[in-house]
Amino acid sequence: MRSFLFTIGFCLAVSTSFSQSFKNEFGFKTENDAYLATLNDRYYTNGLFIYFRHAINTEKLSDKIEKKTYEISAGQKMYTPYWGQVPNKEDQDRPFAGYLYAGGAYSIFYKNETVLKPV
Repeated sequence: MRSFLFTIGFCLAVSTSFSQSFKNEFGFKTENDAYLATLNDRYYTNGLFIYFRHAINTEKLSDKIEKKTYEISAGQKMYTPYWGQVPNKEDQDRPFAGYLYAGGAYSIFYKNETVLKPV
């Protein structure tokens, strides 16, 4: 466990120190309520997300803009009822459900530390 936490901390430190010199970013995130709350797997139960971001050439930007980025992403989310096994389906509080998605985003970062990200 200690080596795992050290590895995570090291990766965060390295990625933070090099983040200013690269124009591309690739990342992924996983979520699951069973990571911390064992035996409490209910409602939003699992998600997996992957993305790629690219910063546009800063030489062509106006004086007020720090950077512009675009992003493509894909992911999935899964949902479960409060109880997984109920004798009568009418007693179930919500259905088992899930979805996949793909998306894109364009963001403008201004020098006054504001961000415009159309939805």
